[in-house]
Amino acid sequence: MTFCSILKLIKSLLWFAEYEAVVGLKHRKPLPPGPGQDAAFASAEEQFSVIVTADGAGSSIVSDIGSQRVVSGIYRLIHTLYRSQFAQLDEEIEVNKEIIQRWALILTKHAKGILEDLSNEYRREIKDFRCTLLVGVVGKIQTFWFKVGDGAIIKETLEKNQNNEPEYQLSTLGEVGKGEHANETVFISESLSPEDVYYGSFFNNNLTALFAMSDGTAFKFMSNDGRRVAPKLSKLAEALRNNELKRYDLTKLFYSEPFLEGHDGDDCSIALIAR
Repeated sequence: MTFCSILKLIKSLLWFAEYEAVVGLKHRKPLPPGPGQDAAFASAEEQFSVIVTADGAGSSIVSDIGSQRVVSGIYRLIHTLYRSQFAQLDEEIEVNKEIIQRWALILTKHAKGILEDLSNEYRREIKDFRCTLLVGVVGKIQTFWFKVGDGAIIKETLEKNQNNEPEYQLSTLGEVGKGEHANETVFISESLSPEDVYYGSFFNNNLTALFAMSDGTAFKFMSNDGRRVAPKLSKLAEALRNNELKRYDLTKLFYSEPFLEGHDGDDCSIALIAR
């Protein structure tokens, strides 16, 4: 089978989706133990697929509520507006920068609005709910991605290697954050500036998997500069596309001894799709 015929086959395949968010061990040490501040969701539907993750700020007392509500709210927004706002992802013509910018603005404003509603509902400051936000929307032809704050969005593509053979390759999208403890983490908040919002689009021709993960997960799956990504992600994608990856498999992975070795005990979350 030629490489071109393999790509044609890939484009005809259905997407599979899975996600998980677990409480980090360091949150289980205090008494009473604190809640997990990560949230994740993934959905593979006939027309489009979505991955969303959010990581609540550790210094914000109820950011777990913020991250959960933002993830569910952003997914619901995309699900409702896909045909009217994101339909260009189903077209062969490359989405222009103005449209991509508009999509990013829609997500930013909606996420901010969710936190404003929480602030009114719980009578707390907006900063108490702030969180990061990573989103991927995969249409029939193109993909839109959006990133605010720490964590990683990683795509897997099928490429030709040096021997002219098909090979899966992993690469990151957007800037790599440096963590809240470095005082450089960006969150969805009142003070969010446009230059801290990263977004873009690309064609799906050779896309085989897409991942969004919090910094607790990225800590084990990629280098600090984002240039090297662990092959383990491709193994997860392979299991998912074979319908052999379930949510409890991800749960077990996050609490396994190999994963926890050298880990700082932070919450972990991941949302992924594969075909």
